[in-house]
Amino acid sequence: MINIIVGIITAMAVGFLVFWIFRPSFRRWVELPKYKMLEEERRFSDVRRDQD
Repeated sequence: MINIIVGIITAMAVGFLVFWIFRPSFRRWVELPKYKMLEEERRFSDVRRDQD
């Protein structure tokens, strides 16, 4: 039973990785939160620097 669960999860992970590699639009969608956070951090740093 555990072998089936591990096999299914492994297949899902491989499928996700293949989809991520071959679909740039999906890659951008998946990584969007990272870039939003980095942009907010950059704006926050700029505001703090302006206040000093």
